[in-house]
Amino acid sequence: MITKAKESEENMYDCVIVGAGPAGLTAAIYLRRNGLEVLVVEKNAPGGQMINTPRIENYPGFPYIDGASLALSMYQQVKDLQTPFLFSEVIDIRKEEDFTVYTKNQEIKTKTVVVACGMKHRTLGLLEEEKYIHKGLSWCSLCDGALYKGKDVAVLGGGNTALEDSLYLSKIVNKVYLIHRRDSFRAEHYLVEQVKKEKNIELCLREEVQSLQGEDHLEQITLKSGRVLQVNALFEAIGFEPNTNFLAHLGVLNASGFVIVDDEGKSEVDGLYAAGDVISKKVRQISTAVGDGAVVATHLAKRIQSCHLQEM
Repeated sequence: MITKAKESEENMYDCVIVGAGPAGLTAAIYLRRNGLEVLVVEKNAPGGQMINTPRIENYPGFPYIDGASLALSMYQQVKDLQTPFLFSEVIDIRKEEDFTVYTKNQEIKTKTVVVACGMKHRTLGLLEEEKYIHKGLSWCSLCDGALYKGKDVAVLGGGNTALEDSLYLSKIVNKVYLIHRRDSFRAEHYLVEQVKKEKNIELCLREEVQSLQGEDHLEQITLKSGRVLQVNALFEAIGFEPNTNFLAHLGVLNASGFVIVDDEGKSEVDGLYAAGDVISKKVRQISTAVGDGAVVATHLAKRIQSCHLQEM
């Protein structure tokens, strides 16, 4: 059973965690195991970007696992600790003596906040992109790949996600066009070598998507060179941007929109912490997000427990 957020201001939360990806779920586990009152707010499905990853091979303890299964396991562990979840979008956070977290449906009072809402998919910015969402344009090969069995598709990007998507789709579809604007990839070497071995993956290097065409569904892609690809789907894997617009007024973001924190996960606003892909850092992996969540929650638990002792 998923319990709902408390309505009473008198019974405010010790901590509200914004986001149920690996960082947020880890923070929830640590805080709940310390006996603290925690609410997790998530606007989509628990797991964050993990649920869109078809195969994870670098998470300790699992030779390989699909992202959805790992996400479900983490989520179940948090539920087993009787942690309440609220499935809604946070639109603002304000601080006076304590914090008020505003969602689309309600206001939540809390002593502290952990922002762990990760990132959202970056798009090309083409006018016609919106027309083809769920009609050939996708950001999740695991979710939508099976829809294009035996057909031709394209993948856009040059990082790990783009190459992993291409490899996954190559086992399902007839042909994969991998479009990348450079002549080399940012992805790990072993992924590049695997992609080059697949006969039904064609590399379209030093190319960019100029436009998308089709009547009721995507039918073709025009590249910057003028080449036209006849495809039934385009899977965009060109990176992410942080989900931090609701924090802009607090002065805790860098120029790219990531939260600036110290080595304990504390921001410039006292009581506001952040963890995972949403913070300014160089490495963004599931394992580093889990580590961020553990670090933040450990320091935060000591802080809150100290405050509880002073109130006694």
